[in-house]
Amino acid sequence: MHTQYFRISLTDKCNLRCYFCHKEGQETGVPATLLDANDFIWASEVAINLGFKKFKLTGGEPTLRDDLPLIIKGIKEIGAEDISLITNGLRLQACSQALFDAGLDRLNVSIYSFREDVFKKYCNGRENDIDRLRDGIDEAIKCGFNNIKINFILNNFDRSDEFEDVLSFARDRCIRVLLLPRLPYNMRPGDHVYSFDDLYGFMKGFGIKKEEFITDSEEFSQKLLHLDNGAEVLLRFNTASSKNIFKACSKCSHKDECLEGIFPLRLSASGNLIPCLSRGTDEVMTYDSIKSRDKKQFIKAIKSVSML
Repeated sequence: MHTQYFRISLTDKCNLRCYFCHKEGQETGVPATLLDANDFIWASEVAINLGFKKFKLTGGEPTLRDDLPLIIKGIKEIGAEDISLITNGLRLQACSQALFDAGLDRLNVSIYSFREDVFKKYCNGRENDIDRLRDGIDEAIKCGFNNIKINFILNNFDRSDEFEDVLSFARDRCIRVLLLPRLPYNMRPGDHVYSFDDLYGFMKGFGIKKEEFITDSEEFSQKLLHLDNGAEVLLRFNTASSKNIFKACSKCSHKDECLEGIFPLRLSASGNLIPCLSRGTDEVMTYDSIKSRDKKQFIKAIKSVSML
């Protein structure tokens, strides 16, 4: 087994249309049949019995599912050590209390920009979305979430003013910012795919007062930067491509697209295991085995991914 993380995409629907979205490796379009809450809980229990301990719930936008608290509560009750959620934050004001009460441990909120014109242009946002986003994060803090991170994707160094907005917002709420590079999906003129060294160089312009290395349970290194203005920024320095998680990685022509492939096993909303974000390896169909509760077949599918 390559990881303790089991990453689940609960839906491919979203209330935004960010042009750079990688859709968790899922095919575009809404699947005819999605897994239901009991399916996700059953699959998670099998994963836990195989040694997976941490679950990351994604989408699309997972908060669009009305049964999200039920899914979180169910996975927590069967023994998950840690459950985190990646969200665009637009519905947090309405659902934060239910998510916290269900047992959600951590929140990652993806923010492209706090500038309304930029957000509308690149994320197809609507009027007042920025207010909803800010209020949603504040509500999550009020409800008890004390481990919130903001994911900020940098595609152009000219966006330093927008990044400064996010840093100030995060600093005032004691939230760390995870600075991520742009992935090479749906590139537009002006987009750049930066290395982590590039991002570190970019951060020097904000004044680094102190820095320290952090190694997580997956042995991926992060650098925690304490800035002169009081903000804290995380940079990842290991990527899936540098670790060759699968044997197939060494021969993959999409290896440079693995910058966010840190969690190499994904269960899609339509019931397929997706080993690789950059689609360098094929999906493994598991919808039928999940629906029929064929534990032996589902375990075989998971192990087949581990053998890649």
